[in-house]
Amino acid sequence: MVATETKIFRVDYKTSSSHAIISGHQGNLALDVDVNNRQIYWSSRGNRAIFRADIDGTNTVRVTDKNIGMCGGLAVEWRSNLLYWTDATFDKIEVASLNGRNRRVLFHDDLIDPWGIAVEPEAG
Repeated sequence: MVATETKIFRVDYKTSSSHAIISGHQGNLALDVDVNNRQIYWSSRGNRAIFRADIDGTNTVRVTDKNIGMCGGLAVEWRSNLLYWTDATFDKIEVASLNGRNRRVLFHDDLIDPWGIAVEPEAG
């Protein structure tokens, strides 16, 4: 399978205009927004990595790219500033600080192709 370049667009609903804020990545899969810090997170299948940028698309940073397979789900937990993701290649769910540090595997037993993920900080 060949991953094609995908783009993430910002839409202005008042003017019905849109423009790409993220481009040049291969096969973006998952996306979440950290509203408090005004940042966007996404996974790239072609790069086998998770990236972060300011919400306007500037200041792109590779959050992590070590042992990442197909990351189909991302979730920013805004109270503890944690990033959760699923990895369907290695059948696990991981968490790290928003900067990619303190990474650890949460679940790896009895998972088959975990895909989407959501977090509810108020429920723990």
